[in-house]
Amino acid sequence: MKRFTFELAALLTLRRREEERVMMELADKNREIIGKQQELDGVTADLKALQASEKKRRDGNETVLELRYSVAYRYKLKADMLALGRSIQDLLSEAETIRARLTKATQTRKALEMVREKKHAAWKKEASRREQNFIDDVSQQRYIARDR
Repeated sequence: MKRFTFELAALLTLRRREEERVMMELADKNREIIGKQQELDGVTADLKALQASEKKRRDGNETVLELRYSVAYRYKLKADMLALGRSIQDLLSEAETIRARLTKATQTRKALEMVREKKHAAWKKEASRREQNFIDDVSQQRYIARDR
């Protein structure tokens, strides 16, 4: 009996590769998001440390220049936090777009796999029907030969 061959196997392979490529792209984007989130955590920790040190320092004598520098640094940290927050939001929206592409790629791959499974099931059914016909013919010939 001839082996099962799927005519669209090359297309299925291409769809799988496309899905894997989109998965890798999503993983890269998630890596970027995690990196930005870690940067944001670092800036947040710096701001908290500044606020704690300022509380302690303000109990003593502080010059106007030191106060100006601390306020400028605090504003810089807050601006950095806002910029990182915006970039994280942008990256999250890009990741969502990539996730939608991944969903579409997965759907097309699964559709091809379903077609392959249906064709394989039909091939198996046809193969078992042919095998049964062959067995029936052999049995019939044997029965006829035994009667004669």
